Amino acid sequence: MAVQEGSPVRGLNGRRYTLEKEIGAGGEGRVYRIAGQDLVGKIYKKVDPEVEHKIRYMVQHPIENLRDSQGRVILALAWPQDILCDDHGAFIGYTMPFIKNGVEICTIARGCDMPKAQSMFPDYSWMFNLQVALNLARAVAYLHSRNCIVGDLNCKNIMVSPGGLITMLDNDSFDLLDSTSGMHFRCCAGTQDYLAPELQGRNLRSPSAVFSVHSDNFALAIHIFQLLMNNFHPFTGKNLVVIRDSTSTNQRLDHLVNGKCPFIHNYADLTVPIGAPYLNEMVSPQLVKDFYRTFNYDAASIQAHARERTTASQWVTDLQQFMNEFYTPGKAYRCRNSARHFYLRHMGKCGLCAADARLASFRKAQAAKAAAAKPAAASAGTPSGHANATPPTPPRPTAAPQSPPKAPTQTPLTTGNKANQYKTLDDEYKKIDDEYKKTVVLSMLFCIGVIIAAIWATLSR
Repeated sequence: MAVQEGSPVRGLNGRRYTLEKEIGAGGEGRVYRIAGQDLVGKIYKKVDPEVEHKIRYMVQHPIENLRDSQGRVILALAWPQDILCDDHGAFIGYTMPFIKNGVEICTIARGCDMPKAQSMFPDYSWMFNLQVALNLARAVAYLHSRNCIVGDLNCKNIMVSPGGLITMLDNDSFDLLDSTSGMHFRCCAGTQDYLAPELQGRNLRSPSAVFSVHSDNFALAIHIFQLLMNNFHPFTGKNLVVIRDSTSTNQRLDHLVNGKCPFIHNYADLTVPIGAPYLNEMVSPQLVKDFYRTFNYDAASIQAHARERTTASQWVTDLQQFMNEFYTPGKAYRCRNSARHFYLRHMGKCGLCAADARLASFRKAQAAKAAAAKPAAASAGTPSGHANATPPTPPRPTAAPQSPPKAPTQTPLTTGNKANQYKTLDDEYKKIDDEYKKTVVLSMLFCIGVIIAAIWATLSR
């Protein structure tokens, strides 16, 4: 019998379920709401005996949600609740909790730039990013204490709800070990941007590709970095040399594999992206050390440094200490330019506004350069003695951007202020790229004008 919407299925102990509306689909299977319950059912397209064994093990060995000392949930898991079988008793999938609301963690890192996030988190500020980073570290530390390795710790598998609640999806991809039988249920999936360097370029289904707490710690550090650093990936940089060879290489992944992180090291050919905040203007010295321990390696020392990465439990300690500083009287300030920005007194300024100012300055310089090229191209296009000749009309340069934000004044930290709209840098970089292209076009027009003038002068003799 083909399983579809409306199909009756039964659980491990004969319990009956009815599949309702399909709410998701992927490479492995489809997900349906289950009638009358806060559950969903995942139905596999093709059943692998090893997957069935793993799901049965997980149902028999549940892991409860993580709660804080006040009983509030910090981590909710989409852990398998029951086996699903067809009318013949054959395994077809499992049930798990229905996640009612939340957004992907990358949306939080981007500053809650989606309408759904803006309505869900109306009082959003950078401090919420810090809380989410802390809760994520707690979640990973908790799973490690239960002998669970997340494996594919990517942004689509981590949901954030009001209050900073973390929900982990795709729990059936966790890397688990049955201590009784010794059976190893491996993780065979990964996402390149969060995959540890020792696993990059490997066949993740091969027994030699092993996920570990160390690979989890690497992915965790990237998530924390993006949350605290305005969504910038630690291995994203701006090239200081012209790349003349055509290549399809993903430069960020190349930097990741070779340990080339411009936020913690200085390079002759690479620097932090324009508009990115500086690490020491955003986090405490201890957190800088934590990032350094994780991202300080090269291609030859990946394995040797893997065990030195900052652990999830150490992140919990250091992030909590950093957060405590913001609630220490006289130490923290809310930025005057944006109610969403906060910084500590010893930093001296708002790191996010300083990054915005650098970006604005760069854009202003690009616009001025384009404006200067326009009259030069126009004059070169009209040779002497031929005032009536009409030179090619170059495209109008983009208007200069607004002035950089004023330096923030030290406003003591308060709570409950309405958050202002915070614009991410994705569109800004597109504008920079467009302005750069326009500058190149103007330069070409200038050269063409010079050539035309020379030819005209030759023909007029």
